[in-house]
Amino acid sequence: MEAARSRLWIAAALLLLAGGCAETTFLAETLKRLRGGEAPEAAGLYRLGLPYKIGQVWYYPRVDEDYDETGVAARYAPGFHGKKTANGETHDGSVAMAAHRTLPLPSVARIVNLENGRAAVVRINDRGPRAPGRIVELSQGAARLLGLGGRRAARVRVRLLREESRAAVAAAKAGRAPGTEDAPAGAAPAGAAPAPPAVPVAAVVAEDPAPGAGPRRAAPSAVALARAGRGNVAEDRPVGPTALHVRVAAFAGADNARRLAAELASLGAARVHRTTAGGRPLFQVRIGPLADVARADSVLEKAIARGYPGARIVVDYDGSGKGR
Repeated sequence: MEAARSRLWIAAALLLLAGGCAETTFLAETLKRLRGGEAPEAAGLYRLGLPYKIGQVWYYPRVDEDYDETGVAARYAPGFHGKKTANGETHDGSVAMAAHRTLPLPSVARIVNLENGRAAVVRINDRGPRAPGRIVELSQGAARLLGLGGRRAARVRVRLLREESRAAVAAAKAGRAPGTEDAPAGAAPAGAAPAPPAVPVAAVVAEDPAPGAGPRRAAPSAVALARAGRGNVAEDRPVGPTALHVRVAAFAGADNARRLAAELASLGAARVHRTTAGGRPLFQVRIGPLADVARADSVLEKAIARGYPGARIVVDYDGSGKGR
Protein backbone atom coordinates (compact mmCIF):
# COMPACT_ATOMS: atom_id res chain seq x y z
CA MET A 1 0.00 0.00 0.00
CA GLU A 2 2.80 2.40 0.93
CA ALA A 3 4.64 1.59 -2.32
CA ALA A 4 1.52 2.30 -4.37
CA ARG A 5 0.96 5.58 -2.55
CA SER A 6 4.56 6.61 -3.22
CA ARG A 7 4.09 5.88 -6.92
CA LEU A 8 1.01 8.11 -6.99
CA TRP A 9 2.94 10.97 -5.37
CA ILE A 10 5.74 10.62 -7.95
CA ALA A 11 3.26 10.53 -10.84
CA ALA A 12 1.54 13.67 -9.58
CA ALA A 13 4.85 15.50 -9.30
CA LEU A 14 5.84 14.51 -12.85
CA LEU A 15 2.55 15.81 -14.18
CA LEU A 16 3.21 19.14 -12.48
CA LEU A 17 6.59 19.42 -14.19
CA ALA A 18 5.16 18.64 -17.62
CA GLY A 19 2.08 20.85 -17.78
CA GLY A 20 0.39 24.10 -16.79
CA CYS A 21 -2.56 25.24 -14.75
CA ALA A 22 -4.68 22.23 -15.68
CA GLU A 23 -2.00 19.88 -14.35
CA THR A 24 -1.73 21.76 -11.07
CA THR A 25 -5.48 21.40 -10.62
CA PHE A 26 -5.13 17.67 -11.29
CA LEU A 27 -2.31 17.48 -8.76
CA ALA A 28 -4.44 19.17 -6.10
CA GLU A 29 -7.26 16.68 -6.73
CA THR A 30 -4.79 13.78 -6.58
CA LEU A 31 -3.42 14.94 -3.24
CA LYS A 32 -6.97 15.33 -1.96
CA ARG A 33 -7.75 11.71 -2.85
CA LEU A 34 -4.51 10.43 -1.35
CA ARG A 35 -5.20 12.14 1.95
CA GLY A 36 -8.84 11.15 1.96
CA GLY A 37 -10.02 14.73 2.38
CA GLU A 38 -9.38 18.32 1.38
CA ALA A 39 -5.91 19.18 0.11
CA PRO A 40 -4.11 21.72 2.27
CA GLU A 41 -3.32 25.20 0.97
CA ALA A 42 -0.44 24.82 -1.46
CA ALA A 43 2.79 26.59 -0.63
CA GLY A 44 3.78 26.48 -4.30
CA LEU A 45 6.54 24.47 -5.94
CA TYR A 46 9.58 25.52 -7.92
CA ARG A 47 8.89 25.08 -11.58
CA LEU A 48 10.65 25.84 -14.84
CA GLY A 49 8.88 23.61 -17.35
CA LEU A 50 9.42 22.39 -20.90
CA PRO A 51 9.22 24.44 -24.11
CA TYR A 52 5.62 25.02 -25.20
CA LYS A 53 3.76 26.59 -28.09
CA ILE A 54 0.95 29.15 -28.15
CA GLY A 55 -0.40 29.76 -31.64
CA GLN A 56 2.63 30.03 -33.94
CA VAL A 57 5.09 31.00 -31.22
CA TRP A 58 7.32 28.69 -29.17
CA TYR A 59 8.40 29.74 -25.68
CA TYR A 60 11.44 28.34 -23.87
CA PRO A 61 11.39 28.66 -20.05
CA ARG A 62 14.87 29.30 -18.68
CA VAL A 63 16.81 30.84 -15.83
CA ASP A 64 17.76 34.39 -16.82
CA GLU A 65 19.04 36.42 -13.88
CA ASP A 66 19.80 39.37 -16.18
CA TYR A 67 16.24 39.59 -17.49
CA ASP A 68 15.29 43.21 -18.18
CA GLU A 69 12.68 43.91 -20.84
CA THR A 70 10.27 46.59 -21.95
CA GLY A 71 6.93 45.89 -23.55
CA VAL A 72 3.20 45.89 -22.92
CA ALA A 73 1.57 44.42 -19.82
CA ALA A 74 -1.87 42.84 -19.72
CA ARG A 75 -4.02 42.24 -16.68
CA TYR A 76 -5.78 39.08 -15.55
CA ALA A 77 -9.38 38.75 -16.60
CA PRO A 78 -11.87 38.88 -13.73
CA GLY A 79 -12.72 35.55 -12.16
CA PHE A 80 -9.26 34.05 -11.67
CA HIS A 81 -9.13 34.88 -7.95
CA GLY A 82 -8.79 31.70 -5.86
CA LYS A 83 -7.64 29.48 -8.72
CA LYS A 84 -4.33 27.66 -8.84
CA THR A 85 -1.35 29.19 -10.58
CA ALA A 86 1.09 27.19 -12.74
CA ASN A 87 3.32 26.37 -9.75
CA GLY A 88 0.45 25.40 -7.45
CA GLU A 89 0.00 28.60 -5.46
CA THR A 90 -3.41 30.19 -4.99
CA HIS A 91 -3.95 33.31 -7.05
CA ASP A 92 -4.97 36.25 -4.86
CA GLY A 93 -6.09 39.12 -7.04
CA SER A 94 -5.78 41.61 -4.19
CA VAL A 95 -1.98 41.36 -3.96
CA ALA A 96 0.88 41.91 -6.40
CA MET A 97 1.16 38.72 -8.46
CA ALA A 98 1.99 38.24 -12.13
CA ALA A 99 2.36 35.70 -14.92
CA HIS A 100 5.35 35.40 -17.26
CA ARG A 101 5.98 32.99 -20.11
CA THR A 102 9.59 31.96 -19.48
CA LEU A 103 10.96 33.04 -16.08
CA PRO A 104 11.27 30.39 -13.34
CA LEU A 105 8.34 30.05 -10.97
CA PRO A 106 8.44 31.65 -8.50
CA SER A 107 10.46 34.72 -9.45
CA VAL A 108 10.41 38.26 -8.13
CA ALA A 109 10.49 41.27 -10.44
CA ARG A 110 10.24 45.02 -10.30
CA ILE A 111 7.65 46.30 -12.77
CA VAL A 112 7.60 49.98 -13.69
CA ASN A 113 4.65 51.58 -15.44
CA LEU A 114 6.47 53.71 -17.99
CA GLU A 115 3.38 55.86 -18.52
CA ASN A 116 3.16 57.28 -14.99
CA GLY A 117 6.32 56.36 -13.07
CA ARG A 118 4.71 53.98 -10.58
CA ALA A 119 6.57 50.81 -9.65
CA ALA A 120 5.90 47.67 -7.64
CA VAL A 121 7.68 44.47 -6.78
CA VAL A 122 5.57 41.46 -7.75
CA ARG A 123 5.74 37.71 -7.29
CA ILE A 124 5.69 35.85 -10.60
CA ASN A 125 4.00 32.50 -10.01
CA ASP A 126 2.04 31.73 -13.18
CA ARG A 127 2.45 31.24 -16.92
CA GLY A 128 1.08 33.79 -19.39
CA PRO A 129 0.02 35.97 -21.08
CA ARG A 130 -1.29 34.11 -24.12
CA ALA A 131 -1.20 37.14 -26.45
CA PRO A 132 2.23 37.46 -28.11
CA GLY A 133 2.08 41.26 -27.82
CA ARG A 134 2.22 41.18 -24.01
CA ILE A 135 5.24 40.39 -21.85
CA VAL A 136 3.59 40.06 -18.43
CA GLU A 137 0.11 39.58 -16.99
CA LEU A 138 -0.76 41.51 -13.82
CA SER A 139 -3.08 40.59 -10.98
CA GLN A 140 -5.74 43.14 -10.14
CA GLY A 141 -3.68 44.17 -7.11
CA ALA A 142 -0.54 44.70 -9.19
CA ALA A 143 -2.50 46.64 -11.79
CA ARG A 144 -3.89 48.90 -9.07
CA LEU A 145 -0.44 49.54 -7.62
CA LEU A 146 0.84 50.47 -11.05
CA GLY A 147 -2.05 52.85 -11.66
CA LEU A 148 -3.73 51.13 -14.60
CA GLY A 149 -7.21 52.14 -13.47
CA GLY A 150 -9.73 50.46 -15.74
CA ARG A 151 -7.27 49.97 -18.60
CA ARG A 152 -6.39 46.52 -19.89
CA ALA A 153 -2.82 47.31 -20.97
CA ALA A 154 0.14 49.54 -20.13
CA ARG A 155 3.71 50.13 -21.33
CA VAL A 156 6.06 48.66 -18.75
CA ARG A 157 9.59 47.68 -17.88
CA VAL A 158 10.04 44.29 -16.17
CA ARG A 159 13.34 43.60 -14.40
CA LEU A 160 14.13 40.43 -12.48
CA LEU A 161 15.36 40.95 -8.91
CA ARG A 162 18.15 38.42 -8.63
CA GLU A 163 18.63 37.93 -4.88
CA GLU A 164 14.91 38.11 -4.10
CA SER A 165 14.21 35.55 -6.82
CA ARG A 166 16.87 33.21 -5.47
CA ALA A 167 15.30 33.47 -2.01
CA ALA A 168 11.83 32.76 -3.43
CA VAL A 169 13.11 29.70 -5.31
CA ALA A 170 14.88 28.38 -2.20
CA ALA A 171 11.72 28.79 -0.15
CA ALA A 172 9.62 27.00 -2.78
CA LYS A 173 12.07 24.12 -3.01
CA ALA A 174 11.97 23.82 0.79
CA GLY A 175 8.17 23.81 0.79
CA ARG A 176 7.83 27.10 2.67
CA ALA A 177 4.85 29.34 2.03
CA PRO A 178 5.17 32.61 0.09
CA GLY A 179 6.28 35.45 2.33
CA THR A 180 8.64 33.30 4.42
CA GLU A 181 11.70 33.79 2.23
CA ASP A 182 14.97 34.72 3.86
CA ALA A 183 15.62 37.84 1.81
CA PRO A 184 19.12 39.35 1.84
CA ALA A 185 19.87 42.18 4.22
CA GLY A 186 18.51 45.46 2.96
CA ALA A 187 16.32 43.85 0.31
CA ALA A 188 12.57 43.91 0.14
CA PRO A 189 10.94 40.60 1.22
CA ALA A 190 10.21 38.47 -1.81
CA GLY A 191 6.75 37.22 -0.89
CA ALA A 192 3.45 38.36 -2.27
CA ALA A 193 3.14 41.97 -1.19
CA PRO A 194 0.19 43.50 0.63
CA ALA A 195 -1.17 46.43 -1.31
CA PRO A 196 0.23 49.75 -0.14
CA PRO A 197 -1.46 53.03 -1.05
CA ALA A 198 -1.41 53.32 -4.82
CA VAL A 199 -0.92 57.09 -4.98
CA PRO A 200 2.71 58.21 -4.90
CA VAL A 201 3.39 61.08 -2.54
CA ALA A 202 6.29 62.72 -4.37
CA ALA A 203 6.87 64.10 -7.83
CA VAL A 204 9.95 64.18 -10.02
CA VAL A 205 10.85 66.30 -13.01
CA ALA A 206 11.28 64.34 -16.22
CA GLU A 207 14.12 65.81 -18.23
CA ASP A 208 13.60 66.10 -21.97
CA PRO A 209 16.21 63.92 -23.71
CA ALA A 210 16.90 66.71 -26.20
CA PRO A 211 20.02 68.65 -25.05
CA GLY A 212 19.23 72.10 -23.72
CA ALA A 213 15.48 71.55 -23.75
CA GLY A 214 15.26 71.79 -19.96
CA PRO A 215 12.54 70.24 -17.76
CA ARG A 216 9.73 68.72 -19.77
CA ARG A 217 6.98 68.01 -17.26
CA ALA A 218 6.26 66.84 -13.74
CA ALA A 219 5.62 63.08 -13.58
CA PRO A 220 4.30 61.02 -10.67
CA SER A 221 6.85 58.99 -8.75
CA ALA A 222 6.69 55.80 -6.71
CA VAL A 223 9.06 57.02 -4.02
CA ALA A 224 6.70 56.20 -1.15
CA LEU A 225 6.05 52.59 -2.16
CA ALA A 226 9.19 51.20 -0.49
CA ARG A 227 8.07 52.47 2.89
CA ALA A 228 4.34 52.06 2.45
CA GLY A 229 4.17 48.29 2.15
CA ARG A 230 6.29 45.17 2.48
CA GLY A 231 7.66 43.96 -0.82
CA ASN A 232 7.28 47.22 -2.73
CA VAL A 233 10.09 49.56 -3.67
CA ALA A 234 10.54 52.94 -5.27
CA GLU A 235 11.45 53.61 -8.85
CA ASP A 236 13.63 56.69 -8.60
CA ARG A 237 14.18 57.58 -12.26
CA PRO A 238 12.01 60.04 -14.19
CA VAL A 239 9.76 58.67 -16.90
CA GLY A 240 10.00 60.51 -20.19
CA PRO A 241 8.17 60.03 -23.49
CA THR A 242 7.63 56.47 -24.69
CA ALA A 243 7.55 55.03 -28.21
CA LEU A 244 6.31 51.67 -29.45
CA HIS A 245 8.21 49.54 -31.95
CA VAL A 246 7.99 45.97 -33.17
CA ARG A 247 11.41 44.33 -33.03
CA VAL A 248 11.23 41.74 -35.81
CA ALA A 249 14.69 40.16 -35.82
CA ALA A 250 18.37 40.82 -35.08
CA PHE A 251 21.50 40.02 -37.11
CA ALA A 252 25.23 40.04 -36.58
CA GLY A 253 25.67 41.68 -39.99
CA ALA A 254 24.19 44.96 -41.19
CA ASP A 255 23.58 43.77 -44.76
CA ASN A 256 21.11 41.06 -43.71
CA ALA A 257 19.32 43.54 -41.48
CA ARG A 258 19.00 46.06 -44.31
CA ARG A 259 17.60 43.42 -46.67
CA LEU A 260 14.94 42.42 -44.16
CA ALA A 261 14.03 46.04 -43.46
CA ALA A 262 13.42 46.52 -47.19
CA GLU A 263 11.22 43.40 -47.31
CA LEU A 264 9.10 44.64 -44.41
CA ALA A 265 8.55 48.17 -45.70
CA SER A 266 4.90 47.40 -46.44
CA LEU A 267 4.26 46.91 -42.71
CA GLY A 268 5.48 50.37 -41.74
CA ALA A 269 8.66 52.34 -41.28
CA ALA A 270 11.21 49.51 -41.00
CA ARG A 271 14.64 50.63 -39.83
CA VAL A 272 17.91 49.06 -38.72
CA HIS A 273 18.82 49.82 -35.12
CA ARG A 274 22.43 49.17 -34.11
CA THR A 275 23.10 47.95 -30.59
CA THR A 276 25.57 45.63 -28.84
CA ALA A 277 25.34 42.21 -27.24
CA GLY A 278 28.25 40.67 -25.39
CA GLY A 279 30.48 43.46 -26.66
CA ARG A 280 29.67 42.71 -30.30
CA PRO A 281 27.51 44.75 -32.70
CA LEU A 282 23.96 43.61 -33.23
CA PHE A 283 21.65 45.00 -35.90
CA GLN A 284 17.96 44.94 -35.03
CA VAL A 285 15.19 45.38 -37.57
CA ARG A 286 12.41 47.47 -36.04
CA ILE A 287 9.12 48.79 -37.33
CA GLY A 288 7.92 52.04 -35.83
CA PRO A 289 7.37 54.21 -34.00
CA LEU A 290 3.76 53.05 -33.90
CA ALA A 291 0.83 55.20 -32.87
CA ASP A 292 -0.64 53.00 -30.16
CA VAL A 293 -0.83 49.48 -28.75
CA ALA A 294 -3.55 48.42 -31.18
CA ARG A 295 -1.35 49.36 -34.15
CA ALA A 296 1.63 47.58 -32.58
CA ASP A 297 -0.47 44.44 -32.09
CA SER A 298 -1.49 44.53 -35.76
CA VAL A 299 2.09 44.90 -37.00
CA LEU A 300 3.30 42.16 -34.64
CA GLU A 301 0.64 39.76 -35.90
CA LYS A 302 1.68 40.38 -39.51
CA ALA A 303 5.38 39.94 -38.71
CA ILE A 304 4.71 36.59 -37.04
CA ALA A 305 2.57 35.50 -40.00
CA ARG A 306 5.49 36.29 -42.33
CA GLY A 307 7.66 33.79 -40.51
CA TYR A 308 9.20 35.78 -37.65
CA PRO A 309 7.74 34.19 -34.48
CA GLY A 310 10.41 35.85 -32.34
CA ALA A 311 9.08 39.33 -33.13
CA ARG A 312 7.92 41.34 -30.12
CA ILE A 313 6.76 44.76 -29.05
CA VAL A 314 9.33 46.94 -27.29
CA VAL A 315 9.01 50.31 -25.61
CA ASP A 316 11.62 53.02 -25.90
CA TYR A 317 11.20 55.31 -22.93
CA ASP A 318 14.09 57.74 -22.85
CA GLY A 319 14.56 58.67 -26.49
CA SER A 320 17.75 56.63 -26.85
CA GLY A 321 16.37 53.32 -28.13
CA LYS A 322 16.81 51.66 -24.75
CA GLY A 323 13.84 49.34 -25.27
CA ARG A 324 15.60 46.11 -26.20
